[in-house]
Order: sequence, then C-alpha cells, then structure tokens
Amino acid sequence: MEISLCHQAAAGQQIQALLKDPEVSFGTPICIKQSRRKVGLSRMSANLPKCTTVSTPTLTTLKTRGTKRKRESTIQEELLPCKRLETSQATTSNPDLPKHLDHQPYAGTSVWDQHPAKKNWIHGAKEIKSQLQVGTIFLAPCVEPLFNPAIPIGHRDRGETRIGAISAKRRPYILLLKCQAHLVAIPLFTFQGEGIGKKTRQMQEEYVSVVRPGDQTLPQGPHESLIVEEDTTWNAGEISVAHFTMPQAISYSCPVQPLGYIIRESYIHLSSMYREALISNLDENMEEMEREIEAELSAKVNVVGGVSTLPSQVEQTVGGSSLFI
Repeated sequence: MEISLCHQAAAGQQIQALLKDPEVSFGTPICIKQSRRKVGLSRMSANLPKCTTVSTPTLTTLKTRGTKRKRESTIQEELLPCKRLETSQATTSNPDLPKHLDHQPYAGTSVWDQHPAKKNWIHGAKEIKSQLQVGTIFLAPCVEPLFNPAIPIGHRDRGETRIGAISAKRRPYILLLKCQAHLVAIPLFTFQGEGIGKKTRQMQEEYVSVVRPGDQTLPQGPHESLIVEEDTTWNAGEISVAHFTMPQAISYSCPVQPLGYIIRESYIHLSSMYREALISNLDENMEEMEREIEAELSAKVNVVGGVSTLPSQVEQTVGGSSLFI
C-alpha cells in the first residue's frame, strides 16, 4: 500500500515525528490521534487526512531517515511551543524588556518586599528621622552602573536594564545629616579586602579608616581613624574606610537598616573633614571664576592714544541686578 499525503514534500518530516509520539498508534490503516500535549502536533494534523496508510517498506525508510540529527533539529525548530514563541515575540516587540528572562529571579518584587520590617528595615521620612541619629551606621540598597565585566549574568549583584548592566547590592553608610526629603550619608568600602593601599597619596587623602574600639591597627591614609561604638553590629574590619568626599543623597523612601554608631568624637572629626574638603573645593572654584571675571573686565579696556584706560563704569549683571564697577 502507498502513502497518501496532502503535501509530499513535508511527508517524511511529519510522519517521522508521528513515529516518535507514544499517542499515535500504527496499524492498517494508521490513525492519527489528536493530542494537546504537543502544540505542534495539532498543527501537523491539520495538514494530514484523519487516516493515513503507510506500507512496511516505507516505514523502514522513514525510521532510517529519522536517525539524522539535522532533520530532527529541523523538526524541533518547526514545532516550537507557543509559549516560548509568544515570549520571544513579546521580547522582540518591546525593547524595554530584559533579554535574559531566565536570570530575573526577583521579577515582580518591590524594594520593600526585599527589605521587610521583620528584619529591622525601616523607611519613610517620619520613621527614619525619629529612629536614626547623625553618626548612625546603616545598610541601604545601592544601585549603580556595573563596571566590573567579571560579574556574570545571573549573579545576585547584577541586574539587566535597557541602559546596560547595573550593580545592585547593600552598602554600609554613616549618616552625616538629615534634610527634608532625604538624608546625606558617607559610603563605606573595603575594596574587596584590599583597602586603599594601592591608591595614590592624593586619593588616600579623601578616605578615613573606620575601626572598632581598642583596635591598634595603623590608619589607612593620613587621617585619624573613626571609631565605632561597642555595641555596633556592623563588622568594622582592619581595611574599612569611609570616602568622606563622596556624600550620597538617599531618599527617605529607601529602606535602611541601622547597625550602630560611630562615637561622637568621630562624628565631629568626620564632619570637620567633610566641611574642610567642601569649603576648600568651593573656594578654589570661586577664586577661579573671580579670575575669569577680572580677565573679562580687562579685555574691555579702551585704548585711546596708545594709553590704556579702564572705563569709569562697567556694567555687570549679578543675580539679575545691574552692578556698576
């Protein structure tokens, strides 16, 4: 008996798939049963008659052909599950969706879900202002561009966004001051256990060591070390440093977890270093701008008869008001 198919060109591939399906029974004639287990099977069945008769020699030929991996791969590509296809189409049509859907274990969760109150996380202006005092050491979520290519896709500290990979972790801070809508804090680092020993002298001047009481370790950099209080739960190691010229604004909506305090003398020391660095930097910028203004005024000198004279009045605009010099 001979094969009777609607499309002769696709007969070999379609019947091969049927031979491997346990829900298809072969006899004389061979009857194709409808199956919902494989989405692709119903698609093939639509192109075949309900009963297809196949001779024994033809079955042997089809089984021989079925050993070719290339053909099996082609069949599998043609019979992709609808769910995978729909996901692929949705990702292609929406460029804002992450391309690595398998590496999003926290999809659908909020920052508050990941930092619950039962684990001593707090958020909100009222709660943070009342429970955290200046000098507090606390943890907070920190998200920034990922510059380390060694962190692979799927790592817990890596996230995929439409602007590129980001680093997401919890970083310790020292609370410097509280504003109306946010707090300002100094970040703490260990630099993967290496400290700041490899940094230049100029860079080390912007860091200060943070140690536990009684620690006799020499401070990193030129500044006297900050000391944490005895009952602080944060582990201040020998290489922990505060980058006091790198203050960060943190919204009160962000959850934080208090871990202890630096002693009052250390808070005064930290604030003093921050203020001096800030004032020194601002003074340099202001002096440079003043020199630029003087240079512009000098360029307006009138040259009359070979003698340079400065106009009696040069109008300048300062803060929207006219100022005559």
